[in-house]
Parts: sequence; structure tokens; C-alpha cells
Amino acid sequence: LTASAIASFGVSKLLKSVRQNFGIIKNPKYNTADLGLLKDKNMIKTLTDEIFPLYIKHEKTFDGHQIHGRMHISRCIIYTMAMLNFYKRHKKANVDELASIYSIAFHDAGRRGNGVDVWEKDSQKLLYNFLRDKGYGLLKALKFSRIVNKETKADSLEARAILSSDCLDIMRCRLGGIKSFRRNLLTFLNPAKDKAPSGLTKDECKNIREKLIVEASEFIKMTENKKVELTNSKTYFEDVLYLLESNQKKFPTLFDYLKK
Repeated sequence: LTASAIASFGVSKLLKSVRQNFGIIKNPKYNTADLGLLKDKNMIKTLTDEIFPLYIKHEKTFDGHQIHGRMHISRCIIYTMAMLNFYKRHKKANVDELASIYSIAFHDAGRRGNGVDVWEKDSQKLLYNFLRDKGYGLLKALKFSRIVNKETKADSLEARAILSSDCLDIMRCRLGGIKSFRRNLLTFLNPAKDKAPSGLTKDECKNIREKLIVEASEFIKMTENKKVELTNSKTYFEDVLYLLESNQKKFPTLFDYLKK
């Protein structure tokens, strides 16, 4: 664009147009942290080209307010990875991060409406077929696809992280946000459902859990305001990740468990 064209169009309008079509304009100094799989080009390409189109279709039909759209999925992926890294760091756990990302990414894929999710079996089937197409074996595809259907009562560290991430993000829907969040339903580091790892006291686990809840609430507030701006972004997930990375001081616990 020429200087005269920019002047006539207006700088603010130009920036808005760029953001809506190409994503958030990123400052390189805030885009350097090693966040492992979250920055893997192949994973991001799969997410962008094969999974997000399912949610774009939802956003254009029954989910115009993007309640169960790409923003919800992006945040849940981030929470899932943070919790898996907690398990890896403190429980020395061997978890399948990529299969977990795909699983949380598909957990609302079968929806045909908002409200109570009565389509979990459809999401389970979509995820199973996707994993098989990606070369996952029968047993692993069954294990992870069962997680997104609560009727199966699947339980593993991956399942706890995946289901807890969806639980955390419910704060986007409830009036009052964190004030009305039902903490007893969050599996992650719940004394009744998720045993504390050796090396951490119950109080330390309680503190980490509460910090994660608070930071998730703040991240929801920040990113919910970006949904319209990012609607046509070609780099949607990277944009959401950048919002976290460029504000990492606001989310120290979340960011700490994402870093490699």
C-alpha cells in the first residue's frame, strides 16, 4: 500500500483490517519462549487446516457467539498442556501430549447446538476416526476418543487434564465467572480425585490449583474480548498463544507449566 492509500483509508482501520484477516500483529520479543508442542508447526498446521474448520462451520451456523468455538478450544489446549506438564514434572509421568491436544481439540467437534452437550458420542466417533487416520493404533485411538464422552468414565492422567481444562473454561459461561465456579468439579489436584504427587504438600497443591483457576479466569476475560477480532485470522491458535506469551507476568503459574 502507498502512503497516500494508507492515509486515505485510515491507520486504525488498516490495523483492524490486518488483524481480522491475518491475526494479531506480534512483537517478536514476546514470541520467543520454548513452549514445546504448542509451537510445533505440524501440530499447528493440523489444528488450523483439519480441526478448526469444523468449529468455523459451527461459528457460522448455531454458534454465532463462539461459545464452543476456536477460542474455547485454544484455551483448553493451553490448559491441558500446562496440567500435563505438571504431571510430567512432579509425577514423572509418561503422557501422550499430542494425542491429548487432538482429544481436547475434538471434544466439541460433534456438537450441533449449544447448551448441554448431547453429542459427545459424535465427538468421540470423529476423534476416533481422526486418530486412526493419523496412524494411531486401535487401542490408543479407543483410549483417547473415550475421554471426550463422559459416559465412558475414562480415567488417566491425560483424561484428568483434558476434562479439567474443559471444566476450567466453563468460567466463560457462568454469570459471575470465578465467583460461581464450582471448584469441587475440577478434577485436577482435587484431593478426592487426583492424588497429590510426592514431593509436594497438600497445601502446595491447593495453592497451585487455586492459582491456575484464578489465572484461567483472567485469561478468559482477556481472550473473550478478542473473539470478534480474530474471527477471520489465518493464525488463530498462534494469536491466542501470543496473547498469553506477551502477558506472561499476569499468568506466572500457567506460563511456568507451559515452558520446557
